[in-house]
Parts: sequence; structure tokens; C-alpha cells
Amino acid sequence: MTNVVGYIRVSSDGQANDGQGLEIQRDEIEKYCARNDIELVHIFEDVQSGESAEKRKGLQAALKMLEADSISALVIHKQDRFTRSVYDAEAIKRQIKAMGKRLIFTSDPIDLSSDDGEMMFQFKAVFAEYERKQINRRCKAGQSRKAAMGGYAAGHPPFGYDVINGELVRNEYQLKIMKIIQELRDYGYEFRHIADYLNSCGSTTKRGCKWTPYSVRAMMKRRPFIKLKLPAC
Repeated sequence: MTNVVGYIRVSSDGQANDGQGLEIQRDEIEKYCARNDIELVHIFEDVQSGESAEKRKGLQAALKMLEADSISALVIHKQDRFTRSVYDAEAIKRQIKAMGKRLIFTSDPIDLSSDDGEMMFQFKAVFAEYERKQINRRCKAGQSRKAAMGGYAAGHPPFGYDVINGELVRNEYQLKIMKIIQELRDYGYEFRHIADYLNSCGSTTKRGCKWTPYSVRAMMKRRPFIKLKLPAC
């Protein structure tokens, strides 16, 4: 049986908190491997945006495992989850081919051994980078308009804060949840256990979704915490 390693990524905390981005990608990769009688050894993941490929720990770990003789391919759901940089896409593709390994996209299979496949890969990389730049441009333009009007201009407010009349204000309940998350981690609880605890207490993410291990971890990576005695539900 062929052995492969998988890679999944979301580019923002919002996608992670929705509880869909990573889970959908993971599910698609697992189903692809099952259909094709492929042994999925491990799936690495990243939750971050705006970073070059070399700074993504999950991707670099996947590429490192790919060096093993027993691993034959890197499996990703969609090319834009791989990278939205033309430079990174080409560099990593060359790195993988130099190992004699394959790069597989489950949603849009591309044969990189053919000229047509190479052309399609490059075209999609160009389009993904263009789309990323357009998103960034629109976000900056929107923030500038808000700032000119004297309002909060940093997009969706972070967990622990709300925007009221254009001003960023503390949300004491959410700040308390943040402290509980830190306390549970200090006690040695895993992310999935913390998510289960928060859900059992009726807590939700900023977008009103159930907590997942991914959203808890994303929260801890991006937010400062203050210790607080753990209350009962």
C-alpha cells in the first residue's frame, strides 16, 4: 500500500473558529486516501495567514516527513490551501519533484509529470496569488474608510472585545473564557478536552459556533492571557 502525508491550512482565526475549514479539508483527504487504497500516515496543519511557506511549521514538518523513503506523496485538498504565492508554489513543487515524490490535490488532480499539468499548476498559482492580493487590497481600503470616519478599523473584533458605536470595548464574559482556557492548559488539558469543557458550559466562539480543538489552539496563539481560578459551569 502507498504511504502518504497530508497537509491542511486555514488562513485566519475566523476560518478556524467556524469549525469547518480544517475539518472539511481533513475529511476530503481521508476520503480520497480511502477511495484510492492509500495509507495516510499523518496530517499536518497550519492556522495562519500572510506567512511565507518557510515560516509555516506544519508545512515544513510535512515536507520533512516526505523525505522518508516510506512516504511517496504529499496530499492536499486544494492548491490555494498549499500556498497563495507563485514563488513558494514553484519552489516547493521543485523540492518535492527533486525527492522523486508526488504532489496530489484531491479536489483538482494535476499531473505534474506532463506539460499541460505544469501549465495548469502555474496558472492556478498565479490566480491564487492575485486573489490574495485583491483580498488584502479590499481589506485595507475598508479599514481606511472606517478609520477616516473615526471608527474601529481592524476588521472583525477579536474574541474578548466588541465594537459599539465604532469603538472597541471589552467583553468581560469572553475575557473570562480566555482566562479559563489558559487555566485549563496550565493544568495540562489537551485542546480537545478544553473544547469539550467549554461546549458543556454552553460557551461558543466569537461567531456563535461550537468550540473545536483548532479554535482553542488558534485562540491561545493569538491572544494574551491572565490566570484566573477556574469556576464551575
